[in-house]
Amino acid sequence: MTALPTFSADYYSGVITEQLVMASRYQAGNGLRFSEDQVVVERPRAAPMRRYKALMRAYTH
Repeated sequence: MTALPTFSADYYSGVITEQLVMASRYQAGNGLRFSEDQVVVERPRAAPMRRYKALMRAYTH
């Protein structure tokens, strides 16, 4: 994700870093906007747990 929504009905912005579906029209490097129900947040692999918990609190409030 590159930007969080400003309003509750707004969109998340992001960039595709990996595409597992070969026939998709969306490819790695494409910028996209996602609604709340399309966002899946995974724990960042290199981030400390404290930062991850703060990030998760921001997404759920």
